[in-house]
Formats: sequence, C-alpha cells, structure tokens
Amino acid sequence: MDVQRANIKVAAQSLAPVAQQHQLVLAHGNGPQWVCCAAGFAYKDVEAVSTGCAGSANRGMIGYMIEQELATCCHSRCRLPPS
Repeated sequence: MDVQRANIKVAAQSLAPVAQQHQLVLAHGNGPQWVCCAAGFAYKDVEAVSTGCAGSANRGMIGYMIEQELATCCHSRCRLPPS
C-alpha cells in the first residue's frame, strides 16, 4: 500500500497545477492491485466475495486515495466533488 500511495502522490503533484485551473475527469484501472488483492484472499480465511464486488471495492479505494492526495497537493485551491 505504501508504494501505491507514493505513486499516487507523484501523479497528484503533476495534476494539481492543472486541477487548479480546470475541471478534471480521472480514470484509472486496478489490474496489478487486483492481483495482489486476489492473492491475499487465497491465504486468509475470508468470506467468499465475487470478483466484481472485490474489484469494485479496490477501484473505489484507489479513487479515494487519488482524491485525498490531490486535495493535499492543491491545498484547497482545487474544487473537488464531495466525498
């Protein structure tokens, strides 16, 4: 998770100047993260979850981290949608 957050911080620092002047629409995938998530399910005693549900949760988590990091980089100068 630390590597993911560090990568998101780099992206947010690049996007912040643009976000201060324009509205952005960001899209992201979750391929590598989903593989790690699925591998974790194999080693833990967890309730079975559909791949669609788990993948959606993972994408939501990544989107949330992008939004938080972008807000930090913009120092409230960006207009972000309510969480």
